[in-house]
Amino acid sequence: MNEQELRIYKQIKTKHPNSILVLRVGSMYYSHGEDALRLKKIIGKDSFEKSDLGKSIKKIQNSNQSISVADEIPLIKRIRIAEVEAEARLRMLKLNENLSGAESMSFNKDILKYKAGLLPKNYVFNVGKPNTLLTKNGIPDKEISLTHTVLEKGLIKHDLLIDDFINFPEKINNPDAIFNSKKFPTSKIVVTKMLDVKKRAVMVVVRTDKNNLINDIASVYGRVVRQFQNWEKQGLLLYKEKNFKI
Repeated sequence: MNEQELRIYKQIKTKHPNSILVLRVGSMYYSHGEDALRLKKIIGKDSFEKSDLGKSIKKIQNSNQSISVADEIPLIKRIRIAEVEAEARLRMLKLNENLSGAESMSFNKDILKYKAGLLPKNYVFNVGKPNTLLTKNGIPDKEISLTHTVLEKGLIKHDLLIDDFINFPEKINNPDAIFNSKKFPTSKIVVTKMLDVKKRAVMVVVRTDKNNLINDIASVYGRVVRQFQNWEKQGLLLYKEKNFKI
């Protein structure tokens, strides 16, 4: 599920707090959070095909659990709702355009299109070029890319919210710290001022190669301070902002 579908799921869930809720998206029924764990325990997975609805309901009921089934909002209605929200948000951003660089504004527009469900699954976001601080610490002076897949993984699996990505290029270019990656020697880890829903510092793994042909974001997720402390002890720290406490 994407961010908008998760929001719909959570809204419906408030009306069915005790049941396992599944939401249909296309030909699949999906669950989320604790419901996903409960569902997986019963049927062995946290989602199932539309054709398996009947037998899945039977298994859940046989385990003395209740299930609530929600069909998705028609696509045209979902897109229009999201477009109205996106248009309002874009107007607000334009009022503050003087506070954001051109690259951030362009990226923000793409994020709002994503939020409206208007971008294809193979879409690649352009985060823009790194600033001098990043290039001095080993990130190539070429445009950084972020795939649709990596963004969704951050939202669904790594406790991030779509609004966290507003002005994302600026957040990368003004980091709290930069580390070498121990696992991938040519890659860099940029610790941003973003926080995930668990209040952990969000780090961005920028994947590069020795020929500087690759400059993309491999992952975005939160880490506890202890992890940064370990990396510093291992000699991986390249840069640390004065007020950033590790």
